[in-house]
Amino acid sequence: MKNCWKILDIEETTDVDIIRRAYLALLPSFHPETDPQGFKQLRQAYEEALRIAQSPAKSVLATRRI
Repeated sequence: MKNCWKILDIEETTDVDIIRRAYLALLPSFHPETDPQGFKQLRQAYEEALRIAQSPAKSVLATRRI
């Protein structure tokens, strides 16, 4: 899968609200009935970003920004 951050069009973050807002903003462009592959890719990117944000290793992501 491509980089989840690139698909969501956001920088790496551990902020679940930013991830959710990015997903919701892109969702109308990838309706499951008209673009099932695009929707699937967007959903996978969203789930991957949430996994990264909520994982114990998320401190590594935050530390890289310092």
